[in-house]
Amino acid sequence: MWLSFLKRTCAEAAASGRLRAFATVELIVALTLAAAVAPPVFAGLRNAARLYRLCRDERVAERRAGTVAAVLKMPLRFCGLGMPSNPSEYKKAFGSKLAAPFSWDGAVSVEGGRLRVAYAFPEGSRSSEPCAGSVYDASPKLTRAPDSGSFDMGLWDKSSSVKNWVLFPDAYPESAPLTVTNVSGSTLRLRSRTEEKYEIPKGARLFLFRALECWTDGEKFYTRDFRTTGGQPRADGVLGARFELNEERNMLTLCLMVRGEDAGLAGTPVKNRGCPDDFLALWPPGSHRYALYAFRFVWRLPNAGLNAEAL
Repeated sequence: MWLSFLKRTCAEAAASGRLRAFATVELIVALTLAAAVAPPVFAGLRNAARLYRLCRDERVAERRAGTVAAVLKMPLRFCGLGMPSNPSEYKKAFGSKLAAPFSWDGAVSVEGGRLRVAYAFPEGSRSSEPCAGSVYDASPKLTRAPDSGSFDMGLWDKSSSVKNWVLFPDAYPESAPLTVTNVSGSTLRLRSRTEEKYEIPKGARLFLFRALECWTDGEKFYTRDFRTTGGQPRADGVLGARFELNEERNMLTLCLMVRGEDAGLAGTPVKNRGCPDDFLALWPPGSHRYALYAFRFVWRLPNAGLNAEAL
């Protein structure tokens, strides 16, 4: 009896030892496989995380560039509408004043890296009847009274304020900016700064004269509306802007260099969307603490330039 018990105990111990040895072998194999598989898995996870950061950072840059494009869209669409295209005629139409924006070289120009745009802003009303005018006076009636805040009638020299200039692009002769000298209900009293007579037909749309200057400084994109003083920041993270005006084709090209916001992505190559190499060379790799993105925008100027009718 004791002999059989001893034999059974020894057999169970031997079996248990074999099981422990097998479990140890399994553990060793599992650890070996894990060591072989883990590096590529972790590398894939790191790459996926970095790709997510890159995509998110690029979206930030796109929003910044898109803000700049949105600011310029409407002024460029109505740039030069109702204004002379020739620089000397442009200045003459505004009374040959020495102050900006009346002294600019036409409705659109680039000087000192700054874009200057004179444009027409649709006021929303029209002339309710035909009206003829001369250098001294015209009094067109409108379909509704304009907003009193649109003009600055408190000045002795009304023509010195951008707010007091209006445009009737349908008037004849064309391209004749006019000064508002008085507002009475829905009637405007206008004065021309040229010697030519003109006619405003019934239904002619009224536009308000506006002027905008754009530039970059301190990683911000600025605009100046000449109804107020000083520049206003419109977009952050804009390192530089290059404006190129093609007068023959009436086209404006803008190249923007914009940064992201993830400092951990510094040193990556500039992601370029159509900008020339000499523009990219202004920001060599590793020159900034953030990832950089270059954007190129092109606008047609349908109302500005000698070739506006062909567009």
